[in-house]
Formats: sequence, structure tokens, C-alpha cells
Amino acid sequence: MFDKFTAKAEKNRDEISELITSNKCLKFEYLNRFSKAFYLYWLNDNKASRAMYSKTDKPFNMYCNIVYIEMFKRNINLIYKPLKPIIEKLENF
Repeated sequence: MFDKFTAKAEKNRDEISELITSNKCLKFEYLNRFSKAFYLYWLNDNKASRAMYSKTDKPFNMYCNIVYIEMFKRNINLIYKPLKPIIEKLENF
């Protein structure tokens, strides 16, 4: 179970890296894909942690740079829908 979620998290982290290195993450047409990759990375890494040893989830802001969090906040209508409530709860970054 741990390996399954770790593999998924690594796949999402690789997609994030690809979008950042190609600067596609700064384009509006890739914002949903970029935010989805961050959300799935956070989700699967927390599932892997819970399967292995931890009972609590790590906060989303430990995974995502403040610059990207602010970008998600400014463009809340364009990001991945399951991520919206998490971004809305984050304050003062």
C-alpha cells in the first residue's frame, strides 16, 4: 500500500517539476493541470505516510511554495476543484 501511494506521489512530483522547468506553470491554460498535480502529490504522499507510520496529514503549504499558493489564490476559479477549499483555508502567506 505504501509503495502504491509513493509511486503515485512521485509521478505527480515529476509532473510538477516538468511544468516548472518548462515555465508552463505560469500559463493560464496549464493552471488547472499544475494545481491538480500539487493536490494529488499532497494527497498521495499523505496516504503513503498514513499507511507507513503517521496518523496525521502534513499541511498543504509544506508541499507548495508560497508563490504558487498566492497564484492559486488569485486564480481560484481556474484551479483544480478539490483544491479550492484547501487554498481558501490557507491564510496570510
